[in-house]
Amino acid sequence: MIKEKEQNNSYQYEYTIPAHWKERRHRKIDSTTFSTVIQIGNESDDFHKLLIGAIKSAKHTVMLCSFILSDTRIIKSIINASERGVRCYLLFSTDAQLEKEYKDEQSDFDKKTLEEHKMMLSKLTGKVLARTSEHLHAKFLLIDPTTENKKGFLSTANFTKEALTRNQEIGIILDKDETSSLFNLFRKGFWLESKQELTRIGHWDDVKTIKLKDISAKDAIINTSYSSRTLKEEISKLIKNASSELIISSYSFDIKHEIAQDLINFCKEKKLTILTRPKEKNYPFVEAAAKNGVRILAYKYLHAKFIMDSENELGIVMTANFEKRGLDEGFEVGIKLSNNSLSELEEIAKNWIESAPLEWKEKQSVQDCDVGFIQIPKGRDILKKEIIAEFFDDQGKRETKDLSEMNKLLKEKPVTTKKFEDKIPKKITVTRTIVPPKLPEEAEKIDHMELFITKKEKKQGVKLKPFKFPYEIFKLKSEYYVVLKSLKDLDNIQKYPKIKQNARFVSK
Repeated sequence: MIKEKEQNNSYQYEYTIPAHWKERRHRKIDSTTFSTVIQIGNESDDFHKLLIGAIKSAKHTVMLCSFILSDTRIIKSIINASERGVRCYLLFSTDAQLEKEYKDEQSDFDKKTLEEHKMMLSKLTGKVLARTSEHLHAKFLLIDPTTENKKGFLSTANFTKEALTRNQEIGIILDKDETSSLFNLFRKGFWLESKQELTRIGHWDDVKTIKLKDISAKDAIINTSYSSRTLKEEISKLIKNASSELIISSYSFDIKHEIAQDLINFCKEKKLTILTRPKEKNYPFVEAAAKNGVRILAYKYLHAKFIMDSENELGIVMTANFEKRGLDEGFEVGIKLSNNSLSELEEIAKNWIESAPLEWKEKQSVQDCDVGFIQIPKGRDILKKEIIAEFFDDQGKRETKDLSEMNKLLKEKPVTTKKFEDKIPKKITVTRTIVPPKLPEEAEKIDHMELFITKKEKKQGVKLKPFKFPYEIFKLKSEYYVVLKSLKDLDNIQKYPKIKQNARFVSK
């Protein structure tokens, strides 16, 4: 009697994972408290409170520039300042540009934030002097900048609640010289580069530029404006003079921009670490950088922009991304850091690198991947999958019609036919049980000689010389069955004359 046979086969799954983000073990970003460089986000309200406190302390003027403004607490503080006689000057991007940004970057600006910005303008109409232009993108706040009690803040974050509490952003507390320099830039932005002024609710009138007298100030602030590209020049110089390593953070990279190309060339010989956001626009740059060994880490809500050369003790925090709109055109601001300020930025950057939830991996075999979740970019979408150590495929019992079929299956190594979508295994183990065919109970035993002669030969009177056959023969209707005692009998049966009837090899 031939029994059921169990089969087990374990093998490595041969599969190539496309370029992807590997999800790292979640580690909460450490809270930090510094004198100049402030870590925004991580559910911290510190920088947010600094801005509101500064506005509340204003005696003469509040000057605010932001791509978009929707934070209700800041808006309320500005209205209160205006009502106590403080002159408030605000610079924004145009509604048309904000609408375009929402269309292009829906993950960053939702409709609610956009509507809150428009409602804010209604509340501020008549209480502040607000101007706009489509190229305005800088973010900063100045309090009483022409007095001895001047205060200044530069921010990579827009003045929205989400940006000031959720995103990974950087805020800078400016000293008096830096505040004066930024005041000079604000004047240019407000009187020379703005295009329209808010005159009544929902209505903007065109404005004319006016001549300005230069204010003496130290060159602490670098910028992009109609008359200046010092931000781009200083970034280019920093990259060119870097000796061994750079750390860079940016919301957006344009692979076609010359600074992005400088970075690609830099990383061919030197070390580069990049912090960014996982979004479609960045992937051409990310893929090119990764091919040259760059380590790339990401946060879902990263928006900070900086470049840092620790060895040469130089760094820049700015509002511009690494692209044409920001480095060649627009209204952007940056600040050069060194000494203690750079050390503070370096500690924040290293903390972010250590805690980053996503790390870019090039195309690789699943065997080279760690177990865990990955995110595969597909246009604007992300396909989330899990790399698992092993997949078990229990295929159950496999019935066979003939012992020859059973013997063939036992010589094969079983493999899975499953298509893996959400979970991709490194190893596959397949188990199955091969069931031998059984002799039907209704079959009747017959003389074995009947197997070795055709019907035609029988009619012609052909007779075979009798011989012994060690196996029992049965017949059911037109089907013949040869009962074997073991699978080895399949080889032994070859010693006998050729069976000329359709017969199945079975077990009792």
